[in-house]
Amino acid sequence: MDLRAVFLRFSNEETKKFKLFLKEQSKRPDQKNVELFGLLKDAKVNLKQIPELLYGKDNKNAYHALRKRLLDSFIQFKSKELISKEISEELEVTKLLVVARGLFQQQLYNQGDELLRKAEIKAEELGSYLLLNEVYHVMIEYNSFTNTELGEIMDKSEKNLHLLINEEKLNKIYALIKNYYKDASQPAYQSFDELQAELFAKYEVSDDIRYSYRIVYQLAQMAHAFAIATKDYLSIERFVINNYNQIKSTAPKTLNEQYYKLQILYIIANIYFRKKSFDQSLATLDELHVILKKTHKLEQHFRPLWSCLYSLNLNYQGKHEEAKNILLALISQKVSYETFAMLDVYLCLVVYEFQQENFKEAKKRLARFYHTDSWYIKQADIEWVIKRNLIEILTFIELDDYDYVTSKVKHFERKYIPYLKETNKDRVVQFFNVIKTVYLKEENPSSPEFKELIELGFNWKIPIREDIFEISFYAWLKAKMEQEPLYTTTLKLVNKTSLE
Repeated sequence: MDLRAVFLRFSNEETKKFKLFLKEQSKRPDQKNVELFGLLKDAKVNLKQIPELLYGKDNKNAYHALRKRLLDSFIQFKSKELISKEISEELEVTKLLVVARGLFQQQLYNQGDELLRKAEIKAEELGSYLLLNEVYHVMIEYNSFTNTELGEIMDKSEKNLHLLINEEKLNKIYALIKNYYKDASQPAYQSFDELQAELFAKYEVSDDIRYSYRIVYQLAQMAHAFAIATKDYLSIERFVINNYNQIKSTAPKTLNEQYYKLQILYIIANIYFRKKSFDQSLATLDELHVILKKTHKLEQHFRPLWSCLYSLNLNYQGKHEEAKNILLALISQKVSYETFAMLDVYLCLVVYEFQQENFKEAKKRLARFYHTDSWYIKQADIEWVIKRNLIEILTFIELDDYDYVTSKVKHFERKYIPYLKETNKDRVVQFFNVIKTVYLKEENPSSPEFKELIELGFNWKIPIREDIFEISFYAWLKAKMEQEPLYTTTLKLVNKTSLE
């Protein structure tokens, strides 16, 4: 396990608690476990140097033994932490099941049956078909000692098993859709309705899905994964909204359900943003914010996600100062938010400075990304890293740093062009090739010949289907061709392709 990646995601509060846990657990006076935790938590420390820093020599055997103990301590600490949280209410059902089975074995049948019924109610509230399956298994096993009608339990068990199997099928389909466009042999484009219908038929997912917040979240994730791969957010809107409408009038009963509802709202808000329906996106984010203010336990996860998406909507409505201030206010707080979400926040600030043509300020903000690309791929994903590299190349083109641009272009070409081609990201490849033509070959972007090259070189969809982030990159080229301010050009292109 990559412990460094795990520990770098620890909040300040988690770090303090884990250090205290290690100190209480350790019987050694030298506290090497705490020292190792500190070294792994410091991203600037070279992993290969850690054994020598700990022992004064390269004692790999002692280091690996210590690292294993630290891993065991982490698992023990994290499991204890999760179990103590409300989000692990499943444990209550498990406790009731274990005790009920014990009572049956002691021939205390009425008492065992009473606890089983409590477990059933609790599992139904959680919407956990897996736990309900275990409850019905015990009910059937000990039915001859209770007054419950066997046929009734068998009927409940069959219906629940059907729902559990459907849920597992949905999980598999989600994984398949996520991987669908990583395979270059697959069609470059297929509508979501077609792909979903094909996979539902293949895995025999029945139409009588019992809607819960978790199921709707699974369905929304499936659609969102398709949209991320194809940049086609327009075709998934109806599917996601219709599924959410099946459940939205039901109040979430648990923190788990509240989490799923917030995730669904975030996905819907993101769909509206990506198809440039900014007012609808902001309205959905307002709905999310009302819930979030009442659910402090989920604040750390959702606050940066909400802030970033709200800010992006404002930026593309022409309110760049307001957009920027939202993110600056977030990072000024003394709160350790999750790394992957904060990376988006910092990258947005780079983009905002770039769009305002504050290239030196954009360069300063880029300097905070001092880790390797591999590290960022683990923390975010490869798509984020590609966007970061492209905006960095454009920034240094504007600063006319020829040597740095040449180096970055070669790095990008070697490391990411093969991936982009394998995953059918032809538009990004085209854009990258144009960058090389503009800067390295010193083409004049405002010349008629260059304009013709751009018009012929890009395969545009109908305007409304154009992805807002791809439009933003293209706006840089367009601004060069038309010799007008970048932000002005960006807003013109966005408004031209917007539904609103």
